Amino acid sequence: MMEQTYIAAGYCRLSRDDGGIESVSIETQKTMISDYCKTNNILLYNLYCDDGYTGTNFDRPGFQQMMKDVKDGKVNTVIVKDLSRMGRNYTSVGDIMENQFADYGVRFISLGDNIDNGMAEYDSFFFAMKNVFNEMYPLDCSKKTRMALNTKAKNGQFVGSKAPYGYKKSEKDKHILEIDENVADNVKLIFSLAEEQGYGFNKIANVLRERKIPTPKEYANKVEEPKCDWNLATVKKMLNDEVYLGNIIYGKRHKVSFKSKKIVRQAREKWIIVENTHPALISKEQWDNVHEKLSSRKRERNDGTISMFAGLVYCDKCGYAMSLSPSKTQGDFYVCNTYKKKGKDRCSIHFIYYKDLCEIVRQDIQRQIRQFAKDEKGYAEKLKQQVETGTSVHTEKLSKEIARLKEEIEKTENVIASLYEDKVMGKIPEENFTAILNKQNIKKKELYEKFAKTKVEYEKSIESEHSVEYFLNIIKEVKRVRTLSAELLNTLIDRIEVGEKYEVDGKKRQDIKIRYKYVGNILL
Repeated sequence: MMEQTYIAAGYCRLSRDDGGIESVSIETQKTMISDYCKTNNILLYNLYCDDGYTGTNFDRPGFQQMMKDVKDGKVNTVIVKDLSRMGRNYTSVGDIMENQFADYGVRFISLGDNIDNGMAEYDSFFFAMKNVFNEMYPLDCSKKTRMALNTKAKNGQFVGSKAPYGYKKSEKDKHILEIDENVADNVKLIFSLAEEQGYGFNKIANVLRERKIPTPKEYANKVEEPKCDWNLATVKKMLNDEVYLGNIIYGKRHKVSFKSKKIVRQAREKWIIVENTHPALISKEQWDNVHEKLSSRKRERNDGTISMFAGLVYCDKCGYAMSLSPSKTQGDFYVCNTYKKKGKDRCSIHFIYYKDLCEIVRQDIQRQIRQFAKDEKGYAEKLKQQVETGTSVHTEKLSKEIARLKEEIEKTENVIASLYEDKVMGKIPEENFTAILNKQNIKKKELYEKFAKTKVEYEKSIESEHSVEYFLNIIKEVKRVRTLSAELLNTLIDRIEVGEKYEVDGKKRQDIKIRYKYVGNILL
């Protein structure tokens, strides 16, 4: 009876929780697995490594690639230094071992735990218990870390990784905040502009940009040539940060669990708030004045017109959304958000009255309805011809490229398979085998990535050939447009691009591109 050939995937993982301990380093794991394969006549197909990834989930590139190769039948053995390298979620690790590996006939070996499910003495109970203990480790670390941080915060100690803008950590004690005289005046300026001048977030950001003041991130990273590109969000965050009152705030957000990356915001009553822990940059009176003025700046409209074009109107130059500005005297109007926030150096105004945009869009929708009603078949044919111009040729080109990539992938797989056969037969030295295998694996990875990208593009191209039918089904339901509504606009239109005004023969013109869903800009 012919002895089974074992082709192994060696898996290595190191997380930040391991603290860079030499006994579990990536190189150490690689060496242990490689030596074991040589000693036990096991072919090592590839080493899959995840450096800096937690074991509490399987969102790891190396692990995912290994599992793909397992499912593709490229390996029939998985080897790890110890069970904790595989993962620290006992339910998921157990599922992979008892179900997925079993389904694909994969032998699993954990060197440090003396686990080998290919051996008669394999103890499944010991495996289950080991998994449970491995999961307890990060859970215990998480609880202890959170308790320690909570205790420090309750004692008025700063526990953040970086000091807030305007402060610095004390050299004597990193848990104490001191005023950073280099930028403290910038914080005071922000609150002063809000209190004394009544400026909003955008206007304050404009002042900071004009004065060439580096942003908090640029200052912290010591950027040599800062862009000083302040934005609304940064200013808003600072004006709402109670740290400038001299208070420590901790626990605004927290992870759902140590297994999850999801972070949720906690109710204020769950925050840890300790007052007067460090020097304040602003007074409580100033804080109250600022927030009273900011509240009074908030405009709420009751006619519903603001939301009708929400998410649909864009500047055709910079590509960013346009914002609706109110005017009691001349009527509301749209302007480019980039121009509004960052000035004429970044973009131009792209001004258009709200009522004019409404009429332009209404007329164009009505024109499409009239043409469709007049000659449904003719309209459909013309629209299909417009949409498919160049699409069929592009689709055919992509189809040929997919076929070529499939052939290349198959050739590469055959080369790798032949390479292993040559090694088993002793036709190729170890060093040559490793060099050629690495080169072919890199080529294979590049081919798979290109294949996936081309496949997505091909599917989009195929979809666009049938998109006219979707649009016609929508327009068929719309009989007549007397007034616009948010529901109608979002049903028919993908986006509206507004151009800047220009002159032709002494007359002002402005290009408005209405891109309909599925079919784009209709030129009929």
